[in-house]
Amino acid sequence: MSSEFDIGTLSHEAFAKHQAAVAAEAARRTARAQEWLGISQPASGVTAPTQAPAKASNGNGHQPKRVRVRNRQRPPVKVLFRDPADPSHTWSGRGRAPTWMGARNKEQFRVTA
Repeated sequence: MSSEFDIGTLSHEAFAKHQAAVAAEAARRTARAQEWLGISQPASGVTAPTQAPAKASNGNGHQPKRVRVRNRQRPPVKVLFRDPADPSHTWSGRGRAPTWMGARNKEQFRVTA
């Protein structure tokens, strides 16, 4: 279907014929894609999704990759460091060091047990 030619050398009639063929092919591909997606074409010309297909496929029989859910609940992490001045201040060792630890050696705050 792919043939190279200079569009400037076409006559008006040949250009119109080629333009009609391109429009027909685009309409055919659009209809095929809408059928695959389960989209109906109402009389108003506005597309509206219908019921999604039971199993989606990318056309070659393979299922698309699952989307990862990032906002899942994570289990609590173990406390590794505790402020001796205020035992409610704890740190798991992840992320930035807390201000109560300051520039001191973190090993003096390590929880043993």
